[in-house]
Amino acid sequence: MISTPGLGLFLLLSALCLHRTPVDGLNILMYVPTLSYSHVAFNGKIAEALIERGHQVVMLHIALDDGVSVYKESTATKLRHDTGVPPGALLNTLWRNPGPFENSNPLNPLILRKFLRLSRLFLDSCIGVSKDDSILESLANYTFDVVTVEQYDFCAFGLFKKLNVPSIVWLSATGLHAVQPNTLGIPQPNSYVPDLFGPFTDDMTLLERAQNTLLTRTTHFLFQVLSLRSINSIWRSKGVFQADRHVDEIPQSASAVIVNTVPSFDFSGPTLAHFHYIGGHTVEATPPSLNEEWSIIAEKRPFVLLTFGSIAKTSEMPPHLQQAFFEGFKAFPEINFIVKYEKMNETIRMEADNVILTKWIPQISLIAHPNYKAIITHGGWSSILESLVHGKPMLLMPLFADHAKNSKVVEAKRVGLLVDKMHMDREEFVEKLGTILNDESYAERCRQFARHIAHHSPMDDVTTINYLVERAHREAQRKNARHCPINPVIDLPPNGTSSTDCQCTPPPPSHRRTSFSRIPREAIISTSDLLYLPHFISAVTVFCTLVGVTVAAGGMAELKSITGDAPYQGAGNAPAMMPQPMGFWGRPRYYGGGGWHPGMGWMNGDGGRFTSSSGGPYGL
Repeated sequence: MISTPGLGLFLLLSALCLHRTPVDGLNILMYVPTLSYSHVAFNGKIAEALIERGHQVVMLHIALDDGVSVYKESTATKLRHDTGVPPGALLNTLWRNPGPFENSNPLNPLILRKFLRLSRLFLDSCIGVSKDDSILESLANYTFDVVTVEQYDFCAFGLFKKLNVPSIVWLSATGLHAVQPNTLGIPQPNSYVPDLFGPFTDDMTLLERAQNTLLTRTTHFLFQVLSLRSINSIWRSKGVFQADRHVDEIPQSASAVIVNTVPSFDFSGPTLAHFHYIGGHTVEATPPSLNEEWSIIAEKRPFVLLTFGSIAKTSEMPPHLQQAFFEGFKAFPEINFIVKYEKMNETIRMEADNVILTKWIPQISLIAHPNYKAIITHGGWSSILESLVHGKPMLLMPLFADHAKNSKVVEAKRVGLLVDKMHMDREEFVEKLGTILNDESYAERCRQFARHIAHHSPMDDVTTINYLVERAHREAQRKNARHCPINPVIDLPPNGTSSTDCQCTPPPPSHRRTSFSRIPREAIISTSDLLYLPHFISAVTVFCTLVGVTVAAGGMAELKSITGDAPYQGAGNAPAMMPQPMGFWGRPRYYGGGGWHPGMGWMNGDGGRFTSSSGGPYGL
């Protein structure tokens, strides 16, 4: 039993300890690979949010794409490191063989080869970072309190270990990829959580579940097995890790993950308190004003934008796709179509009565204009958020990487439609564009999501970002204080300075349980075995196809007997909430009792989801 004076002293010491914890003026390092301008801009917006609250930010741009410059709008200190990756190598890897308008199915052997080459570029970049003593000397001049990095580059964690930075905040400029939840110890069930690079929803057929599982395991093998082995070797050769330590142990201690989305605008899945969402933060609240020429164009009549990002060029689109678009424009004479078209001499040209070609589009300024009606684009996350925040629908033609999954989210939430680049014709284009323009429910859903994105959290995004970064620093201080030889509050050194300045013994490593057990070295295939990987994947795909045909032909009864897919009756009036087996076959089904269930949303009594009159969560 603690006496009243003792309790008062305890509370006083606790208050002093909290008061002495510095949260202002932190030195923050942002490790920013130049994957694309949207990724760099996402990091730049976070940097500005931190600088706004008085922190010092250094942005280390790792030059993967030589065509992507630093984020000029940020006032952070900017360092650019040339990793030795040849100019144009990243663009050629991502957008050539196959090209953006060719077959980009993630199980296409050419796409798998593309992933291998991309992994090789990251390794070359890592070698360049580890060998460059000048960049290490430049960073050593700072004493960083917190570091941030996106989900795709594990090499950064070796650099953070070498710099002895105590706190990590993980970032994701897109939706969540499996690498982050897996590393933090919460694996994503392949039966209803689609891979970020797959064209699936949370309601998959048996064949789609097989393909999603295969895709998830393949990308895990390429990026978290092969690449990590090489990254471990790189940093071990520099003395950063001992033989029994691995680079993937570092992010397991990440304090938080900041994700550029909101939970209601994604498919459901297991989550952790580590994940925090700032979807829409990158969209400018007050875009720059249009110049006189663009103002005249925008005021003339309602308009639709057509752009496929900074890489895929409309002018390089196959003739049959160009014909489908430009012939389809004629069906909407009351709408102007502003088309980003790169190969022409003029900056802006009237191609037809309602078609305007331009080399460059002031996209966000036009999207914010009252006459803006919709966008036709590739499914890039930035363009989706921009249109959604301004309450307008979209027609998406996914090209590569996360575009397909993003498009499936848009379609599932009924804020837009998608077309297949391999099969689209004029009739399909006219029908789907007419639907999103004339069916007011699409625009209304967009406005509902826009309101939800604007008010998805009690705190604004700037406050959230700063809170998470400052909390990461405080957590590191507490861990360090536990291993200090003296009490940071009561015991002061003879000189009277705070004991938080003492040289404390670093805490022993504490790592979360990962979702995948470590693979023994002798069990990992060699590089030469990769030659057979496409054949293996093709064989598995054929097998999955046969399984799907078998099920469709009448094997569902046997399948139900395997999964135990039968209702469980509760006793008396008690709600029956017995989950059926979950695994490859599907999500757990609950029978009898309705209500909210983690990772599944509002459920009715027969295992189905509740929907509101507009069909979405939170009244959306």
